[in-house]
Amino acid sequence: MEAENFVCNLCCYASSHFEEFSKHFVRKHKNDPNFIVSCAIDACEFTTRRWNTFKVHVHRKHKIDYLCPQQNAQQHEPMNVDELNECVPFDKQDELTHHNALYTMALEANYNISQTAIDHVISSTCTLLDAQLNYFKRQLKEALELRNIAPDVVDSINVSHMLDELNNSTKRYNFYDRCADLPYVKPEEVVLGIKHVTKHNQLVDVERVGYFIPFAKSLNKLLELPEVQQCFLRPQLSTDDFMYDICDGEFIRNSPFFQQNPNAIQVILNTDDVEIVNPLGSHIKKHKLTMFYFTIANIPPQYRSKLHVIQLLAIAKTNDVRVEKKVDVLLNDFVTTLNEMSSNGIHMSVNGQVENIRGALVVVTADTLAANWLGKYKEGVAFALKNCRNCEILGTNIKNVYLDYECSLRTDEKHNEQCEFLEQLKEAHSKGTFKYWSKMWGINGKSCLMKLTNFSITSGLVQDPMHVFLEGILPKELSSLLFHLVFTQKLFTLKWLNGKIRSFNYSYLHMKNKPEETFEKGDVENCTHIKQSSSALHTLCQILPLILGPKVEMDNEHWINFLRLVQIVLLCLSSYCNRETASVLRILIGLYLRISRRLYPKASFVPKKHYMLHLPKQMLKYGPIKHHSCMRFEAKHGFFKAKKIRNFKNLPYSLSKHHQLYMCMKQSGTKGERSCNFLYDGDVVVNGKEINFSAEYPNLTIEMATVSQKNVQDEWPMYKTESVTIHGLHYKVGCAVVLQYESDIPIFGLIKDIIVYDKDKYFIIQNTTGPALFDQHILHYILEATNLMSLKSFHSLEFKWPLSVYNYEGKLVTMNANSHVCEIF
Repeated sequence: MEAENFVCNLCCYASSHFEEFSKHFVRKHKNDPNFIVSCAIDACEFTTRRWNTFKVHVHRKHKIDYLCPQQNAQQHEPMNVDELNECVPFDKQDELTHHNALYTMALEANYNISQTAIDHVISSTCTLLDAQLNYFKRQLKEALELRNIAPDVVDSINVSHMLDELNNSTKRYNFYDRCADLPYVKPEEVVLGIKHVTKHNQLVDVERVGYFIPFAKSLNKLLELPEVQQCFLRPQLSTDDFMYDICDGEFIRNSPFFQQNPNAIQVILNTDDVEIVNPLGSHIKKHKLTMFYFTIANIPPQYRSKLHVIQLLAIAKTNDVRVEKKVDVLLNDFVTTLNEMSSNGIHMSVNGQVENIRGALVVVTADTLAANWLGKYKEGVAFALKNCRNCEILGTNIKNVYLDYECSLRTDEKHNEQCEFLEQLKEAHSKGTFKYWSKMWGINGKSCLMKLTNFSITSGLVQDPMHVFLEGILPKELSSLLFHLVFTQKLFTLKWLNGKIRSFNYSYLHMKNKPEETFEKGDVENCTHIKQSSSALHTLCQILPLILGPKVEMDNEHWINFLRLVQIVLLCLSSYCNRETASVLRILIGLYLRISRRLYPKASFVPKKHYMLHLPKQMLKYGPIKHHSCMRFEAKHGFFKAKKIRNFKNLPYSLSKHHQLYMCMKQSGTKGERSCNFLYDGDVVVNGKEINFSAEYPNLTIEMATVSQKNVQDEWPMYKTESVTIHGLHYKVGCAVVLQYESDIPIFGLIKDIIVYDKDKYFIIQNTTGPALFDQHILHYILEATNLMSLKSFHSLEFKWPLSVYNYEGKLVTMNANSHVCEIF
């Protein structure tokens, strides 16, 4: 009787989810002597997607395992539903359910709509799909009847879109978290402290919480991506004298850890504060958040700069992290995991194979305040006698030093001793002595980063070129220069300059980042910061010499010193460098600082002018300074700011969950596999026309056969276009490229045509007379085109960066903005 009740319950339970379930069992198992066993086994196969819920039902209602008759005599303890759900994850989902999950994830991650709106969209989609499926069923039945085929078989087919299983947020997030086919990493909560708030006229304790993304899980999902795997299997080390990335610097090259583990993961950490709400509203700083990001330096820079490649590590309200001083708790998982990776490695299952993953933190990129806070240095320079985190120079002497050799650098050993001494003073409650030595050394205590092995706390917190130059020295220097040229020498007016900037014929490379705001009289008169974005100031560096060149005398010291600063900025933002670049940079910085103090004796000293002294050594140790920039990390803030937030109850959790859904969608393929174009989406070719290469370029036919390594044909159809984007580099007809260097003087070529043949890209290049003549007054090279044409493939270009070409006083000129050398004057 008990067995019959079980079968009855089983059929009733299953029939609530599938049509004609009971008919199926009667028809298939009517004469089966093992009716009960066969029925249960077939139910397992027939109800695969709901098998977890079915087993919960069995254990709760029947407490007898009829699926294993040989164990009936054994006693089974009742299983908890939550425990059962954890131990039996959704590890096998059909293709349709996976597509449904990607659809709902796209709604949540890509579009700024509320959960209620998403529920309505899914509900409407279900109604639409039901109507479509029923319509196609009727069409199929009519087609069968016309062919004298019984249409009953159509009614027996259970066609379901299965989208109703994801029609509310609870179902969706449970599915994302439990489905093994989806690379979703759920944020985890950590308690940072307790705060007292008033609710209903009563003082209650509320936990301060932050959220972190488990570093090992996040890393594991990245390593499962085919493109990312290739980055570790084939390290991108430089084979010549140039440094192209962090891995080419002395730190990686000379590190015993990375020498023994050439495929070890090189981690870059970033932190910054971001205001989510309107900065002019009444809630300013109330919802200010502290963000932690990480990225992997093994990934080439052209892919690493993509926003979806930058991973979220942790997030918390700034007040909760700073008031409670619990950043150590928030980053505990990150620090612990990295130490395991540095010591014995972590075993991860990557695409079915167990790998021992090694790695270490290499650099931390952040602005001055965030880097000092994370490293437990004094955040404000006025609160320390030694206010540089790289050296031990006194604040009173900071203006008089023009070379990094004159500074005594901090060392990890001495820094650790000072931190230990401060810890002892704190334990002894010697507040006066602690305050004295803390101010003397510029240290507040031990940073959680000091727990990391293979990381230098005194050099790993690198100086950021964006904040040092584009948001620090450059706008201040430009304001002082314009004050001298406009109000002292009266060479032009601000109205004239603003008109020239608006009407300037910008190159396509500068269109997206052209200066939008104009110079205001008050800012220039008071020598305050110029109100421009970082990218716009970078563009302004390159076009301002062309605008002001005809107005300024050749021997104007203020102008010449400003051009030195522009050279420094360009060298620090170049994509490659070598050891000579660091030497040239050191000379330029010394000249600029010495002459700047003489030209502007009354100007206030910006501490960032001292920080730039350490950039040459930073370049030698960690490669091109451009790759230490926070610019792309700050662009990542836009992802969180773009989300329309209506509920601020637990903002860190809402944003971290939103981000992880987006990452899950970006890392997922269409059929349950991992995405194969996570790093690179492919080349972008603008519409063009098909040509006969042999007829249009008869003199280059043999060269094309040599470069492309393909047989020459009489009819050689190819595709000619005006524009192409390859690995993030945008080429247009008319731009320039560096073909080679002769005694460190560049030889340029002008791109006249772009050819696409068999998925490869080739450039028809008009040669110029070289080496090019350099005009020091405008920092541009003068291009003299010849009638000689040559052909280069994208891969054969040694210096691939496209350069803007402008017309200056009837001559073609270009600034070598991506270069490892410059002329010192």
